[in-house]
Amino acid sequence: MNFENAILSLSGLILVAIGIASSPAQQTTDLNAEVDAMLEIGVPEDANAPAEKKAPSDRLPNVLLIGDSIAGGYLGGVQSRLKGVAHVERGNSGGTTQNGLESIERILGEREWEVIHFNWGLHDMTWQRRMKPEERGIQGYAARLEQLVTRLRETNASLVWATTTPWPENNYAYYEQRFGEKLRYSPAEERQWRDAALAVIQKHQIPVNDLHALLKSDLETYQKTDDVHFTREGNRAMAEQITKVVRAMLPQAQEEDKEPSSTD
Repeated sequence: MNFENAILSLSGLILVAIGIASSPAQQTTDLNAEVDAMLEIGVPEDANAPAEKKAPSDRLPNVLLIGDSIAGGYLGGVQSRLKGVAHVERGNSGGTTQNGLESIERILGEREWEVIHFNWGLHDMTWQRRMKPEERGIQGYAARLEQLVTRLRETNASLVWATTTPWPENNYAYYEQRFGEKLRYSPAEERQWRDAALAVIQKHQIPVNDLHALLKSDLETYQKTDDVHFTREGNRAMAEQITKVVRAMLPQAQEEDKEPSSTD
């Protein structure tokens, strides 16, 4: 299978409300059902019930999903779909590429990773006003992403870049309320950020999982109306696509592709 030209798509975050019944037995049943549902679709950063946290198995390949709150939406869905096939963890990128450089060793840890699926982008676009003037903008973002990719390549893991998910046009009120700043991105400016990242990724011949295109195909269904995060349907779509990409990059799948097909 040729991954250098692969362009797929997916990304998101889901908010889950856990209902509590009056009976303790019913509470346990309801909570377990909610946990199962979150593991199937995806778990937000601030959920009471975390994503599946199991010790890695020596017999399974390790997969790392690097991203921010968007990755929190699809993490549980990818974990459940690769259960018994790979051990999947999320490495919180800590926000911008600047934060990523500061925390990359903590993110990678000591483990040997077979596949690393990664993204930085939305935080560089939203938090750049908090950076020093010389660190802001697309050029600074691309330069820091170059450093991060160089470090990731040293792991010898199979890498795949997830394109930054769409910036909704109606997100500005949310941004201004949260950060107390005004910000506007035209579609052309948003594309410039994606293109700058893709230039770095293509330079290193890293396959691309085009989550932006996936979600853009049906934003009305996939994206929330008031912020950059995604609905249950969006998280499910991302989890399914990421699972397909990661599964195809695992050693067992690579070996199966090399096996000659039998003929009668």
